[in-house]
Amino acid sequence: MKLITIILCLAIAVGCFMIARAIVSTHQNSKAKAMFTMMMLGFISLLLELALFEENIREWKVYVLSFSGPLSASIPIFFYLFFKSSVRLNSEFNKNDLKHLLLPLIYLALMLPYNVLDYQEKIEFLDNTNRSWLLSMTPMRFTRFGIIATIGVFYFQLIWRELNTKLNQKKTDVLREITKLKTALISMCVCISLVFVFFLIRLPGEFTWALSIVTIAMLILAIIIYEYLPIWGHPWSQASTNKSYKEHHNINDFQSTEQGSKLNKPYRSSVTNKKASEVICDLTALLETGIYKDATISLKLLASKLNLTTHHLSQIINQQTQGNYYELVNMFRITEAKRLLSETDMAIIDIAYEVGFNSKSSFYTEFKKHSDQTPGQYKKLVRSQKAGEGSIKKSANQTIELKN
Repeated sequence: MKLITIILCLAIAVGCFMIARAIVSTHQNSKAKAMFTMMMLGFISLLLELALFEENIREWKVYVLSFSGPLSASIPIFFYLFFKSSVRLNSEFNKNDLKHLLLPLIYLALMLPYNVLDYQEKIEFLDNTNRSWLLSMTPMRFTRFGIIATIGVFYFQLIWRELNTKLNQKKTDVLREITKLKTALISMCVCISLVFVFFLIRLPGEFTWALSIVTIAMLILAIIIYEYLPIWGHPWSQASTNKSYKEHHNINDFQSTEQGSKLNKPYRSSVTNKKASEVICDLTALLETGIYKDATISLKLLASKLNLTTHHLSQIINQQTQGNYYELVNMFRITEAKRLLSETDMAIIDIAYEVGFNSKSSFYTEFKKHSDQTPGQYKKLVRSQKAGEGSIKKSANQTIELKN
Protein backbone atom coordinates (compact mmCIF):
# COMPACT_ATOMS: atom_id res chain seq x y z
CA MET A 1 0.00 0.00 0.00
CA LYS A 2 1.32 3.43 -0.95
CA LEU A 3 2.13 6.06 1.67
CA ILE A 4 -0.43 8.46 0.20
CA THR A 5 -3.09 5.73 0.47
CA ILE A 6 -2.29 5.22 4.16
CA ILE A 7 -2.60 8.97 4.74
CA LEU A 8 -5.92 9.01 2.88
CA CYS A 9 -7.21 6.13 5.02
CA LEU A 10 -6.22 8.00 8.19
CA ALA A 11 -8.02 11.08 6.89
CA ILE A 12 -11.14 8.97 6.25
CA ALA A 13 -10.98 7.69 9.83
CA VAL A 14 -10.71 11.26 11.13
CA GLY A 15 -13.72 12.24 9.03
CA CYS A 16 -15.77 9.36 10.46
CA PHE A 17 -14.73 10.36 13.99
CA MET A 18 -15.82 13.96 13.39
CA ILE A 19 -19.21 12.78 12.14
CA ALA A 20 -19.72 10.78 15.33
CA ARG A 21 -18.57 13.71 17.41
CA ALA A 22 -20.88 16.14 15.62
CA ILE A 23 -23.87 13.85 16.13
CA VAL A 24 -23.37 13.57 19.91
CA SER A 25 -22.18 17.15 20.49
CA THR A 26 -24.43 19.68 22.25
CA HIS A 27 -22.74 22.97 21.34
CA GLN A 28 -24.29 23.18 17.85
CA ASN A 29 -27.87 23.37 16.68
CA SER A 30 -29.40 20.55 14.64
CA LYS A 31 -28.97 22.26 11.27
CA ALA A 32 -25.28 23.01 11.89
CA LYS A 33 -24.67 19.39 12.88
CA ALA A 34 -26.55 18.08 9.83
CA MET A 35 -24.66 20.31 7.39
CA PHE A 36 -21.28 19.52 8.98
CA THR A 37 -22.08 15.81 8.78
CA MET A 38 -22.96 16.10 5.08
CA MET A 39 -19.75 18.04 4.46
CA MET A 40 -17.72 15.31 6.18
CA LEU A 41 -19.50 12.67 4.08
CA GLY A 42 -18.46 14.62 1.00
CA PHE A 43 -14.83 14.63 2.12
CA ILE A 44 -14.93 10.94 3.07
CA SER A 45 -16.41 9.89 -0.28
CA LEU A 46 -13.80 11.91 -2.19
CA LEU A 47 -10.94 10.59 -0.05
CA LEU A 48 -12.20 7.03 -0.55
CA GLU A 49 -12.33 7.56 -4.30
CA LEU A 50 -8.78 8.94 -4.30
CA ALA A 51 -7.53 6.00 -2.20
CA LEU A 52 -9.11 3.50 -4.61
CA PHE A 53 -7.55 5.38 -7.53
CA GLU A 54 -4.10 5.25 -5.94
CA GLU A 55 -4.41 1.49 -5.40
CA ASN A 56 -6.06 1.00 -8.82
CA ILE A 57 -9.02 -0.89 -7.31
CA ARG A 58 -11.52 -0.36 -10.13
CA GLU A 59 -14.03 -2.93 -8.80
CA TRP A 60 -15.06 -0.54 -6.01
CA LYS A 61 -14.19 2.74 -7.65
CA VAL A 62 -16.86 2.41 -10.36
CA TYR A 63 -19.51 2.23 -7.63
CA VAL A 64 -18.01 4.86 -5.33
CA LEU A 65 -18.23 7.38 -8.19
CA SER A 66 -22.03 7.22 -7.99
CA PHE A 67 -22.18 9.05 -4.67
CA SER A 68 -18.72 10.64 -4.35
CA GLY A 69 -19.41 12.90 -7.32
CA PRO A 70 -22.53 14.68 -5.99
CA LEU A 71 -21.28 14.74 -2.39
CA SER A 72 -17.81 16.09 -3.17
CA ALA A 73 -19.16 18.76 -5.52
CA SER A 74 -21.52 19.88 -2.74
CA ILE A 75 -18.83 20.36 -0.08
CA PRO A 76 -18.75 24.18 -0.48
CA ILE A 77 -22.56 24.31 -0.23
CA PHE A 78 -22.67 22.23 2.94
CA PHE A 79 -19.86 24.31 4.42
CA TYR A 80 -21.72 27.54 3.67
CA LEU A 81 -24.95 26.30 5.27
CA PHE A 82 -22.98 25.00 8.27
CA PHE A 83 -21.21 28.34 8.68
CA LYS A 84 -24.42 30.37 8.55
CA SER A 85 -26.15 28.06 10.98
CA SER A 86 -23.24 27.95 13.42
CA VAL A 87 -23.07 31.72 13.80
CA ARG A 88 -26.86 31.77 14.13
CA LEU A 89 -27.55 33.79 11.01
CA ASN A 90 -29.89 30.94 10.08
CA SER A 91 -30.25 28.14 12.62
CA GLU A 92 -33.43 26.48 11.35
CA PHE A 93 -34.23 24.62 8.14
CA ASN A 94 -36.29 26.69 5.73
CA LYS A 95 -37.33 26.92 2.09
CA ASN A 96 -34.31 29.03 1.17
CA ASP A 97 -32.06 26.07 1.90
CA LEU A 98 -33.65 24.19 -0.99
CA LYS A 99 -32.24 26.77 -3.39
CA HIS A 100 -28.73 25.84 -2.31
CA LEU A 101 -29.47 22.11 -2.40
CA LEU A 102 -30.77 22.23 -5.97
CA LEU A 103 -27.26 21.94 -7.38
CA PRO A 104 -26.48 18.61 -5.65
CA LEU A 105 -29.83 17.29 -6.89
CA ILE A 106 -29.04 18.38 -10.46
CA TYR A 107 -25.62 16.74 -10.21
CA LEU A 108 -27.26 13.56 -8.93
CA ALA A 109 -29.67 13.63 -11.88
CA LEU A 110 -26.75 13.92 -14.30
CA MET A 111 -25.22 10.83 -12.68
CA LEU A 112 -28.35 8.71 -13.16
CA PRO A 113 -27.42 7.41 -16.65
CA TYR A 114 -24.10 6.23 -15.23
CA ASN A 115 -25.69 4.74 -12.11
CA VAL A 116 -28.02 2.45 -14.09
CA LEU A 117 -25.11 0.86 -15.97
CA ASP A 118 -23.88 -2.56 -14.95
CA TYR A 119 -20.28 -3.15 -13.91
CA GLN A 120 -18.88 -3.89 -17.37
CA GLU A 121 -20.66 -0.91 -18.90
CA LYS A 122 -19.25 1.33 -16.17
CA ILE A 123 -15.75 0.07 -17.00
CA GLU A 124 -16.29 0.79 -20.69
CA PHE A 125 -17.57 4.25 -19.81
CA LEU A 126 -14.45 5.01 -17.77
CA ASP A 127 -12.35 3.72 -20.67
CA ASN A 128 -14.17 6.23 -22.89
CA THR A 129 -15.76 3.63 -25.17
CA ASN A 130 -19.40 3.30 -26.32
CA ARG A 131 -20.40 6.56 -24.64
CA SER A 132 -23.95 7.71 -25.51
CA TRP A 133 -25.05 11.36 -25.52
CA LEU A 134 -26.71 10.91 -22.13
CA LEU A 135 -23.52 9.52 -20.63
CA SER A 136 -21.51 12.30 -22.24
CA MET A 137 -23.28 14.70 -19.85
CA THR A 138 -22.02 12.79 -16.81
CA PRO A 139 -19.54 14.99 -14.85
CA MET A 140 -16.21 13.19 -14.62
CA ARG A 141 -12.66 14.05 -13.56
CA PHE A 142 -11.95 17.43 -15.17
CA THR A 143 -15.58 18.50 -15.26
CA ARG A 144 -15.76 17.89 -11.53
CA PHE A 145 -12.64 19.99 -10.99
CA GLY A 146 -14.35 22.87 -12.76
CA ILE A 147 -17.67 22.41 -10.92
CA ILE A 148 -16.06 22.19 -7.48
CA ALA A 149 -13.83 25.20 -8.13
CA THR A 150 -16.71 27.33 -9.46
CA ILE A 151 -19.08 26.42 -6.63
CA GLY A 152 -16.29 26.87 -4.10
CA VAL A 153 -15.39 30.39 -5.25
CA PHE A 154 -19.06 31.43 -5.28
CA TYR A 155 -19.90 30.11 -1.82
CA PHE A 156 -16.72 31.24 -0.13
CA GLN A 157 -17.34 34.79 -1.28
CA LEU A 158 -20.83 34.42 0.24
CA ILE A 159 -19.24 33.25 3.49
CA TRP A 160 -16.86 36.20 3.47
CA ARG A 161 -19.80 38.51 2.89
CA GLU A 162 -21.72 36.96 5.79
CA LEU A 163 -18.69 37.32 8.03
CA ASN A 164 -17.99 40.95 7.23
CA THR A 165 -21.41 42.35 6.35
CA LYS A 166 -24.37 40.34 7.54
CA LEU A 167 -22.96 39.51 10.96
CA ASN A 168 -21.86 43.10 11.57
CA GLN A 169 -24.17 45.87 10.50
CA LYS A 170 -21.51 48.57 10.76
CA LYS A 171 -18.34 48.67 8.69
CA THR A 172 -16.27 49.56 11.76
CA ASP A 173 -17.51 46.48 13.60
CA VAL A 174 -15.92 43.80 11.43
CA LEU A 175 -14.72 40.86 13.54
CA ARG A 176 -11.16 42.03 13.95
CA GLU A 177 -10.47 39.75 16.89
CA ILE A 178 -10.96 36.46 15.07
CA THR A 179 -8.17 36.55 12.54
CA LYS A 180 -7.70 32.79 12.90
CA LEU A 181 -11.12 32.21 11.36
CA LYS A 182 -10.33 34.54 8.49
CA THR A 183 -6.97 32.83 7.98
CA ALA A 184 -8.65 29.43 7.86
CA LEU A 185 -11.24 30.67 5.36
CA ILE A 186 -8.56 32.23 3.17
CA SER A 187 -6.59 28.97 3.31
CA MET A 188 -9.65 27.05 2.13
CA CYS A 189 -10.06 29.55 -0.71
CA VAL A 190 -6.44 28.89 -1.69
CA CYS A 191 -7.20 25.16 -1.80
CA ILE A 192 -10.23 25.82 -4.01
CA SER A 193 -8.00 27.94 -6.26
CA LEU A 194 -5.58 25.03 -6.57
CA VAL A 195 -8.44 22.78 -7.67
CA PHE A 196 -9.26 25.36 -10.34
CA VAL A 197 -5.61 25.29 -11.45
CA PHE A 198 -5.81 21.48 -11.68
CA PHE A 199 -8.85 21.97 -13.92
CA LEU A 200 -7.01 24.42 -16.17
CA ILE A 201 -3.89 22.29 -16.58
CA ARG A 202 -5.90 19.03 -16.76
CA LEU A 203 -3.95 17.41 -13.95
CA PRO A 204 -2.43 14.11 -15.16
CA GLY A 205 -3.38 10.92 -13.35
CA GLU A 206 0.14 10.38 -11.98
CA PHE A 207 -0.14 13.68 -10.09
CA THR A 208 -3.43 12.85 -8.39
CA TRP A 209 -1.50 12.78 -5.10
CA ALA A 210 -1.49 16.60 -5.31
CA LEU A 211 -5.29 16.60 -5.31
CA SER A 212 -5.23 14.21 -2.35
CA ILE A 213 -3.03 16.60 -0.36
CA VAL A 214 -5.29 19.56 -1.16
CA THR A 215 -8.38 17.56 -0.13
CA ILE A 216 -6.78 16.51 3.17
CA ALA A 217 -5.76 20.11 3.83
CA MET A 218 -9.35 21.26 3.29
CA LEU A 219 -10.60 18.52 5.61
CA ILE A 220 -8.22 19.68 8.35
CA LEU A 221 -9.23 23.33 7.87
CA ALA A 222 -12.93 22.42 8.01
CA ILE A 223 -12.37 20.55 11.28
CA ILE A 224 -10.40 23.47 12.75
CA ILE A 225 -13.22 25.85 11.85
CA TYR A 226 -15.74 23.43 13.37
CA GLU A 227 -13.77 23.30 16.60
CA TYR A 228 -13.25 27.06 16.94
CA LEU A 229 -16.37 28.49 15.30
CA PRO A 230 -18.61 27.94 18.36
CA ILE A 231 -16.18 30.13 20.31
CA TRP A 232 -16.29 32.85 17.67
CA GLY A 233 -19.97 32.34 16.95
CA HIS A 234 -22.72 31.16 19.27
CA PRO A 235 -22.48 27.84 21.19
CA TRP A 236 -25.61 25.75 21.66
CA SER A 237 -24.89 24.16 25.02
CA GLN A 238 -28.18 24.11 26.85
CA ALA A 239 -26.64 22.42 29.87
CA SER A 240 -24.13 25.18 30.50
CA THR A 241 -26.65 27.85 29.58
CA ASN A 242 -29.29 26.57 31.97
CA LYS A 243 -26.74 26.22 34.74
CA SER A 244 -25.59 29.76 34.20
CA TYR A 245 -29.06 31.22 34.20
CA LYS A 246 -30.24 29.35 37.25
CA GLU A 247 -27.59 31.36 39.04
CA HIS A 248 -28.16 34.64 37.26
CA HIS A 249 -31.86 34.82 36.38
CA ASN A 250 -35.09 34.97 38.29
CA ILE A 251 -38.18 36.41 36.74
CA ASN A 252 -39.26 38.07 39.97
CA ASP A 253 -35.92 39.84 40.20
CA PHE A 254 -36.37 41.05 36.67
CA GLN A 255 -39.86 42.35 37.37
CA SER A 256 -38.80 44.20 40.50
CA THR A 257 -35.76 45.69 38.76
CA GLU A 258 -37.71 46.91 35.76
CA GLN A 259 -40.67 48.14 37.81
CA GLY A 260 -38.37 50.02 40.12
CA SER A 261 -37.01 52.03 37.23
CA LYS A 262 -40.44 52.88 35.79
CA LEU A 263 -43.72 54.31 37.03
CA ASN A 264 -45.76 51.94 39.19
CA LYS A 265 -48.63 52.20 36.78
CA PRO A 266 -50.43 48.97 35.84
CA TYR A 267 -50.48 48.11 32.18
CA ARG A 268 -53.98 47.50 30.89
CA SER A 269 -54.30 44.24 29.03
CA SER A 270 -56.99 41.83 27.90
CA VAL A 271 -54.85 38.92 29.17
CA THR A 272 -55.50 37.59 32.68
CA ASN A 273 -52.73 37.81 35.27
CA LYS A 274 -52.61 34.03 35.62
CA LYS A 275 -52.19 33.50 31.89
CA ALA A 276 -49.63 36.30 31.69
CA SER A 277 -47.56 34.77 34.52
CA GLU A 278 -47.58 31.38 32.78
CA VAL A 279 -46.46 32.94 29.51
CA ILE A 280 -43.66 34.85 31.23
CA CYS A 281 -42.43 31.64 32.85
CA ASP A 282 -42.48 29.87 29.47
CA LEU A 283 -40.76 32.84 27.84
CA THR A 284 -38.05 32.84 30.50
CA ALA A 285 -37.46 29.11 30.03
CA LEU A 286 -37.24 29.67 26.27
CA LEU A 287 -34.72 32.49 26.65
CA GLU A 288 -32.68 30.38 29.07
CA THR A 289 -32.00 27.93 26.23
CA GLY A 290 -29.84 30.64 24.66
CA ILE A 291 -32.17 31.68 21.87
CA TYR A 292 -31.44 35.33 22.66
CA LYS A 293 -27.93 34.79 21.24
CA ASP A 294 -29.43 34.82 17.77
CA ALA A 295 -28.76 38.35 16.51
CA THR A 296 -31.80 38.07 14.24
CA ILE A 297 -34.24 37.07 16.99
CA SER A 298 -37.58 38.87 16.84
CA LEU A 299 -40.77 39.22 18.84
CA LYS A 300 -42.55 37.35 16.05
CA LEU A 301 -40.18 34.38 16.40
CA LEU A 302 -40.68 34.18 20.18
CA ALA A 303 -44.44 34.48 19.78
CA SER A 304 -44.52 31.63 17.26
CA LYS A 305 -42.53 29.37 19.59
CA LEU A 306 -44.97 30.14 22.42
CA ASN A 307 -48.02 29.71 20.16
CA LEU A 308 -49.10 33.29 20.73
CA THR A 309 -49.76 36.26 18.52
CA THR A 310 -47.15 39.00 18.45
CA HIS A 311 -49.68 41.45 19.88
CA HIS A 312 -50.53 39.27 22.89
CA LEU A 313 -46.90 38.51 23.71
CA SER A 314 -46.04 42.20 23.54
CA GLN A 315 -48.98 42.95 25.86
CA ILE A 316 -47.89 40.32 28.36
CA ILE A 317 -44.27 41.49 28.45
CA ASN A 318 -45.39 45.07 29.04
CA GLN A 319 -47.88 44.02 31.69
CA GLN A 320 -45.56 41.76 33.65
CA THR A 321 -42.27 43.64 33.35
CA GLN A 322 -43.35 47.22 32.73
CA GLY A 323 -40.78 47.07 29.95
CA ASN A 324 -40.64 45.91 26.36
CA TYR A 325 -39.36 42.93 24.43
CA TYR A 326 -35.97 44.49 23.65
CA GLU A 327 -35.26 45.26 27.30
CA LEU A 328 -36.07 41.69 28.31
CA VAL A 329 -33.84 40.11 25.65
CA ASN A 330 -31.01 42.55 26.30
CA MET A 331 -31.16 41.82 30.02
CA PHE A 332 -30.40 38.17 29.29
CA ARG A 333 -27.63 39.19 26.92
CA ILE A 334 -25.99 41.55 29.40
CA THR A 335 -26.19 38.99 32.21
CA GLU A 336 -24.44 36.41 30.04
CA ALA A 337 -21.91 39.05 28.96
CA LYS A 338 -21.09 39.73 32.62
CA ARG A 339 -20.58 36.04 33.23
CA LEU A 340 -18.22 35.75 30.27
CA LEU A 341 -16.32 38.86 31.36
CA SER A 342 -15.94 37.37 34.83
CA GLU A 343 -15.17 33.75 33.99
CA THR A 344 -13.37 33.81 30.63
CA ASP A 345 -10.54 35.60 28.85
CA MET A 346 -12.59 36.29 25.73
CA ALA A 347 -12.10 39.67 24.08
CA ILE A 348 -14.89 42.16 24.69
CA ILE A 349 -15.75 42.42 21.01
CA ASP A 350 -16.09 38.62 20.80
CA ILE A 351 -18.37 38.59 23.84
CA ALA A 352 -20.58 41.21 22.19
CA TYR A 353 -21.23 38.96 19.20
CA GLU A 354 -21.32 35.87 21.40
CA VAL A 355 -24.34 37.08 23.38
CA GLY A 356 -26.30 38.25 20.35
CA PHE A 357 -25.44 41.89 19.67
CA ASN A 358 -24.77 42.71 16.03
CA SER A 359 -22.51 45.69 16.67
CA LYS A 360 -19.98 46.83 19.21
CA SER A 361 -21.66 50.19 19.75
CA SER A 362 -25.06 48.69 20.65
CA PHE A 363 -23.37 46.32 23.11
CA TYR A 364 -21.54 49.15 24.86
CA THR A 365 -24.72 51.25 25.02
CA GLU A 366 -26.83 48.47 26.55
CA PHE A 367 -24.09 47.36 28.93
CA LYS A 368 -23.65 50.86 30.31
CA LYS A 369 -27.43 51.23 30.57
CA HIS A 370 -27.69 48.11 32.75
CA SER A 371 -24.43 48.46 34.70
CA ASP A 372 -23.55 52.18 34.77
CA GLN A 373 -20.11 51.20 33.51
CA THR A 374 -18.46 50.01 30.32
CA PRO A 375 -17.58 46.34 29.72
CA GLY A 376 -13.89 47.20 30.12
CA GLN A 377 -14.50 48.89 33.48
CA TYR A 378 -16.60 45.94 34.65
CA LYS A 379 -13.92 43.45 33.62
CA LYS A 380 -11.23 45.48 35.37
CA LEU A 381 -13.36 45.71 38.53
CA VAL A 382 -14.00 41.96 38.61
CA ARG A 383 -10.31 41.18 38.15
CA SER A 384 -9.30 43.57 40.91
CA GLN A 385 -11.87 42.00 43.24
CA LYS A 386 -10.58 38.52 42.45
CA ALA A 387 -7.01 39.68 42.99
CA GLY A 388 -8.01 41.19 46.34
CA GLU A 389 -9.76 38.01 47.43
CA GLY A 390 -6.71 36.01 46.40
CA SER A 391 -4.34 38.18 48.42
CA ILE A 392 -6.62 38.04 51.49
CA LYS A 393 -6.80 34.26 51.25
CA LYS A 394 -3.03 34.03 50.85
CA SER A 395 -2.48 36.25 53.90
CA ALA A 396 -4.89 34.15 55.95
CA ASN A 397 -3.07 30.95 54.99
CA GLN A 398 0.28 32.49 55.92
CA THR A 399 -1.13 33.56 59.32
CA ILE A 400 -2.38 30.04 59.99
CA GLU A 401 1.01 28.59 59.06
CA LEU A 402 2.80 31.00 61.46
CA LYS A 403 0.48 30.02 64.32
CA ASN A 404 1.18 26.37 63.67
